[in-house]
Amino acid sequence: MAAAACLTGEGTADQATSLSELLAVRAREKGEVPLFSWWDDKRGAVELGRQLSYASVELLAARVAWRLANREGVGVGDRCVLVYEPCLSFVVAFLGCGRRGCVAVPVFPPEPRKKFTAELGAFVSICGSCDARFALTSTAYGWAKKAGALAASAASVFGPRGVAWPDKLKWIVCDADLGRKGDGLPHGPVDGPHAKVAFLQYTSGSTSEPKGVVITHASLTHNLALIVSELKATDKTVCVSWLPQYHDMGLIGSYLGTLRCGGSGFYASPFTFVKRPACWLEAVAKFRGTHMQAPNFAYALATRKPPAAKLDLTCVEHMIDAAEPVDKGALDAFVAFYGREHGLPANVVFPTYGLAESTVMVTCNGAAAARVDGDALRADGLVVESANGEWLVGCGAPRADAGVDVAIVSNCGDDDDGPKKRLGEGRVGEIWVSSPSAAAGYWDRDCAGEFR
Repeated sequence: MAAAACLTGEGTADQATSLSELLAVRAREKGEVPLFSWWDDKRGAVELGRQLSYASVELLAARVAWRLANREGVGVGDRCVLVYEPCLSFVVAFLGCGRRGCVAVPVFPPEPRKKFTAELGAFVSICGSCDARFALTSTAYGWAKKAGALAASAASVFGPRGVAWPDKLKWIVCDADLGRKGDGLPHGPVDGPHAKVAFLQYTSGSTSEPKGVVITHASLTHNLALIVSELKATDKTVCVSWLPQYHDMGLIGSYLGTLRCGGSGFYASPFTFVKRPACWLEAVAKFRGTHMQAPNFAYALATRKPPAAKLDLTCVEHMIDAAEPVDKGALDAFVAFYGREHGLPANVVFPTYGLAESTVMVTCNGAAAARVDGDALRADGLVVESANGEWLVGCGAPRADAGVDVAIVSNCGDDDDGPKKRLGEGRVGEIWVSSPSAAAGYWDRDCAGEFR
C-alpha cells in the first residue's frame, strides 16, 4: 500500500522507491517552493536566473514522459543519451526519462561547433556501448549542433573525415518550457516494477574505455538516503553548486540529493566557476547556502582567487571535498582563509570517498589525518607514521548500520586473479565495498541482457 500511495504522491519520501515517486511526494508537500534555481556571474556579480518549483518540475517531467511515450516512440528500457549544455532542462529531461521508464544516459556534451573532437569520440563510444537510439537535447544545443554539422560537411571536402555524429540517433528537443502546450499528462509515474534501471552512469574513461555503470532505483534510493543522513540535510538545506550535471557527484549529490531532502538548490555552469572562482562563495553567501560539494582543486582555486569584498559564510553547514585526491595543505588553507576573512564556521569541510560503481557516496565526514613514510607506503604497502612524512587524509568510516562495509584486501599469492585476503590495520591494498548502494554491474559487460 505504501508503494501505491507513492505513485500518487500520497506516501512519504522514505517510502518512495523511485525518483518519480519521490518527486510526486515532494510536489504534493512543497508545491510552489523553489526546487531548482539557476544563477550566473554577470559583470562580476552573482545574479539569480530561472527558478522551477517542485510542482513545476513534476509537471515538466510528466510532459517529457508523455511526449517520449506518445509522440517520439521511446519505449520502456530504451536508452536515451542526454546531451545538454549546463541548464535546468537537463535535470527535467532526466526526471522525465525516469517517469517514462526509459534509461537516461547523461553524457558530456561534445563541443557542437568543432569537428572530430576527442569528446565526440567518447560520445560515439558511449552511444555504441549502450545502443542508444534517442538523444534528448535543448534548442540551443540543437542549433549549435546543426551549425557544427554544416561546418564539418564543408571541411570534409578538403580533407578526410574523422569521427562523425552517430547517424542512427533520433534527436529530440526537450526544453523545460512551462509555456509549451499540447502535451498530455499521465495519471501517475510510469516507472513501475518493470523499470529496474534508473540510469547509466558512464565512467570517465581516463584509464580505459568508458563503462556504463547500471544504477538501479534500489541502489539510488539507498545512496540518496545515505547522503541525506551523512550530511544531516533537511528541508531547510540550501545547496549551491556548479558541478557538471552529467557527473555523479553533481547529478546525484547536488541535484537529486536536494530533491531527496526536500531543500532548495541553486546551480550554475562549471564554466562560470572556472572563469571566476570567487563567484561560487559569493553565491553561497547570497543564497545562504548550507551544503556544497566540490573536488579538491576547487578549494585550492577559490583560495588563490578569493572574493574582493567581505562575505558572510556563517550559513555553511557542510562542504564535501571529493572526486579526486584530497590535498590537506590546500584544504587547510581554504578553511583558514575563509574562516578568518569571511566567517566560514570551523569543522564544516569534510573529505569524502565514493565511486560510480557504488552509485556515488561510500564514506563521508572524514576528520582524521596522519603523516606517513611515503617510501614504506609505496614500496611495502605499509602505513608507518613519520613526523616529516606525507599527509594522508581520512575520508570517514563506513556506515555499518546502513549496510555499508569496506574491506582492504590483497592477493594471497602471485596470481592477480587468485584468492584475496582481508588485510589488517596499517596495510595498503585494494578497496572493496559491499553496500546496498552497489550498482548492478556494467551495462555492456555484465548485465545488459537482464534489463533489455
